Amino acid sequence: MRQVENADASLIEADLSIRDRLDWKEGQLRDDIAKKITKAFIIVNLGVLILVLLGAILDHWFIANQLIKGTERLVTTPLLMSVVGATTVQLGAVALAMSNWLFPKSKHEIKRS
Repeated sequence: MRQVENADASLIEADLSIRDRLDWKEGQLRDDIAKKITKAFIIVNLGVLILVLLGAILDHWFIANQLIKGTERLVTTPLLMSVVGATTVQLGAVALAMSNWLFPKSKHEIKRS
């Protein structure tokens, strides 16, 4: 497959065979999906980080104002591990399912005569 640099798409497509056009579009699709999955990982993990930080801030505020004892913390190590681990596993499962659906392992080859 040819490497495509920044150029006018209509000029490039006019010069390609049907198979090359399909390969080019598939490459664009793969690039788009990779960017979207990466963006989803970043957004969801940042959201979890913000929620955990908010919980820790509330935790310290409650302890500082003597609303709870230091031994009654809201944000504990097991909670952090559970929240971050569950988020990563769920998002990873979604990303894996999407990529397996978009890019199946066995492709149907077009026979050329």
